[in-house]
Amino acid sequence: MRPIRIYLLLCYNQVEWVSSIHRDLDEVLVAWEAGRKVAATVGIVHVGTSRPPNSAFSNVASCVSDCIVLTTSARWAFDRVGTYSDAIEYVEGLGLHVALSGWGHAEQNLLDIAGAHQSSRDENAKVFGSPWLNLFSEINPKMARDAWSLGVQDDATYCSKEKYLHWDMRHALGTARMNYLMTTRDTDNPIHVATSCPPWLLDTPLDLINATVRCTNALRSASIKLVADLLQLTTDDLLSISNFGRKSLNDLAIALRSASQNGPILQNTHDDTCRTADHASGVAKVVIENKGHFQDEYIDKPPSRRSFKLAFEFNMSCLKVNQRIVLRRRIGSDGPKMTLAEIGEEIGISRERVRQIESDIIEIFRMDGVWQTELAARLDAILKDREDPLPAESLHIFDLWFADVENMMPELDFIFGRILDDQFSVLEINGWRFVTRISRIEWQNVVREGRMVLERAAQNKLSKANARQMVEELLSNKGGELVSELWASLQTTALFARDERGVEVVVGVGTNSEDLVSAVLSASDRPLHFTEIPKRIQDAFGQSVEVKRAHSAARNVGMLFGRGTFGTLRHCPLTLEEMNILRHETEEIIFAGAKDRQWSCFELVERLAERDLEFGDVVNTYIVHLALQMSSVLSNLGRFVWTQSGERPYGTQDRIDIAQAILSVLQSGGRPMTRVEIRTALMRDRGLSGSFQIHPRGSLVRTSPSYWGILERDILLSQTEIRKACACAAGLLESDQRGIHLTEIKKRLSDGISEILFVDDPVGIFSVLLTDSRFRSSLSGYIYLESWGTPRRLSQGDAVMAVLRQVKDNGIQVSELLKKAAELLGWTIQRESVYNNLVTCGAEFNDETGRWTLDDDESEAEIDEDALGTANHAILPQP
Repeated sequence: MRPIRIYLLLCYNQVEWVSSIHRDLDEVLVAWEAGRKVAATVGIVHVGTSRPPNSAFSNVASCVSDCIVLTTSARWAFDRVGTYSDAIEYVEGLGLHVALSGWGHAEQNLLDIAGAHQSSRDENAKVFGSPWLNLFSEINPKMARDAWSLGVQDDATYCSKEKYLHWDMRHALGTARMNYLMTTRDTDNPIHVATSCPPWLLDTPLDLINATVRCTNALRSASIKLVADLLQLTTDDLLSISNFGRKSLNDLAIALRSASQNGPILQNTHDDTCRTADHASGVAKVVIENKGHFQDEYIDKPPSRRSFKLAFEFNMSCLKVNQRIVLRRRIGSDGPKMTLAEIGEEIGISRERVRQIESDIIEIFRMDGVWQTELAARLDAILKDREDPLPAESLHIFDLWFADVENMMPELDFIFGRILDDQFSVLEINGWRFVTRISRIEWQNVVREGRMVLERAAQNKLSKANARQMVEELLSNKGGELVSELWASLQTTALFARDERGVEVVVGVGTNSEDLVSAVLSASDRPLHFTEIPKRIQDAFGQSVEVKRAHSAARNVGMLFGRGTFGTLRHCPLTLEEMNILRHETEEIIFAGAKDRQWSCFELVERLAERDLEFGDVVNTYIVHLALQMSSVLSNLGRFVWTQSGERPYGTQDRIDIAQAILSVLQSGGRPMTRVEIRTALMRDRGLSGSFQIHPRGSLVRTSPSYWGILERDILLSQTEIRKACACAAGLLESDQRGIHLTEIKKRLSDGISEILFVDDPVGIFSVLLTDSRFRSSLSGYIYLESWGTPRRLSQGDAVMAVLRQVKDNGIQVSELLKKAAELLGWTIQRESVYNNLVTCGAEFNDETGRWTLDDDESEAEIDEDALGTANHAILPQP
């Protein structure tokens, strides 16, 4: 069985549909709260293994607004979440119910909307004598009225008149009746399915319902010929038949259900004769229309074009005996796949001769155009704009041309890989096989990249929602229908925990004891004693870890903050800068003694107390031990004992923190300075080792793209005005729900704090705001709230891509491109910065026309409005 999922469809302004798949209610509520911020939004929630297409819900979306609607399955799944109306509409047999309270409605009453819509459907409705007919009349009132006029008023009259109805009505009524009856019966029991079958299916030979060969042969040997014969049996009777096991029992139930969905297989004509035609599945089928004329979409096609099975058998018939043997052995249709050498040994020829035979087979198959004109074309149609994975075993449900393909997976895999050159592939994911355009190697690469994304997300403690979005973006160009399966595969190895805000964040990747312990320590707000860790693992992840194993893992992945108590760097009471100062001070104490002198951390704490450090009150033996682990000139002798191991570090004056040294240079200079000027001064005064990088920290800020300065001196704002500016910016971002660009920030803030006009360069304003931990900046020059994760605006690269798509094959000159991209972004692009975007997105320059055009393959790529775009020009030059 496919896993049951929660589907959320959002319809904006009755036109634009956005769909997503979720595995728990919390995810749905978060997505709905985000979606309903747009006016006139309608949400559709469905629970099941699959869902109807978006278009099926268009009618109800046009009649209601600003509310969420649940299908019957979702309505009962979330019965306690809110209250609901009666069914106001039916879609493919599913009732649709308006949520009257809950779901963020704050008890507002939507009965008027639901009642008005439902009353319009009740008009001209007929009252039948059977519940299933009344339900059908709500779903399809027109056909129900037609059936009434033909004398179908209850179950008895339906059964007596069924064979006289036209094909569409027989199919629709039979399906509706079977669905209703099966709600109280076991869908995997073929006897229960048979008792629910339409009358036309009961008279059908079992040979024609497309059951497996094993199942059909077993029933034939027991003289069970018609579907109706099953009504006289029990499941025990079926299981007593030779070669008929529980798998055959399930296969028979599936075949019966599939046959009922395909419609009447046999039907009498007006002249009381029965004509048959080869259908795509090889099954005999008669379709009767006006005055008994025979029509079938496959009647004019040669047998080798009527189904995948027949096409493959036709190609096999073109092979010689030894070629057939080689093909069956190579693809594994008769058993395990065999290598060229194994086949050669079996039939007594060389490995090279087997390879030559295989090459001849491939050429013969490739000469048949059926694989491109039928197979590839039909799969293209099925996969076009598809949002859900396509199960390989269910291809026949979408197109009868693939009938019985579920029993021909090796053959299908051979055609995909060797004949169609991996245009399509069958991937086994989470225990299911799916047909997709993405190859196995591409899928493996995506999964590998997804793991890396989760590892980075764990390092940065990203929210589960943001991590999922980043993972799903990996399939934005190809194989997009597999996003739900990709997330399902990856999240089983990811570890999540709620942070102090109650938001689920990624805290680790992996399922061994060290991964679990690391995740628990990362999620904790304090260091944990190793005896606490197993209980936290059980509560958070439902896995059992022994105390002894947890202790061992904690010693490997955690930091010791007390006797048996472990944590991570975030639990350290000192900042990284303070830890560096502590390390420097401790190194000086140790190198002041004899070279072979051994120092215990307890002794070092006493010596450090004499140095009157500002943070000395939180320094203990464990903190000193942690600080010294970052030292490159000391050796750990174990048991909190350290000694000299390398060259003597610089003296105290030479070891001033680099940020403090830079501030000293700026202070001496009396003005903002460039990076080159600062580096020159540092080299003159104290020397530098390794690379030189300037990072904003404390009072050290950027005053313009090329200059660094001191916050209190070079930014003409007081601390009160800075706090006011940060509050104003936070309010604007919360209101806009989108980032503010560098070119916009001064004007936007000046309305709320006029003092901001004293800051000459907007880069200086950004520097002021970034002293507040609530804000982050992007490479595209946006400032946004740290909790968002992204600026929620188009990057420069995405704007360039959008313009190139608009002009398509006509191309565009750079001057015009700059103008149009600026209109999309709301800010001006520098000419020199756009060329890198053009090259990155795959655009090509025409020397004759002087225009840039987008490559056809690249034009299909989706624009990600939230992505930063790593190739985008950096508005703020990096030091």
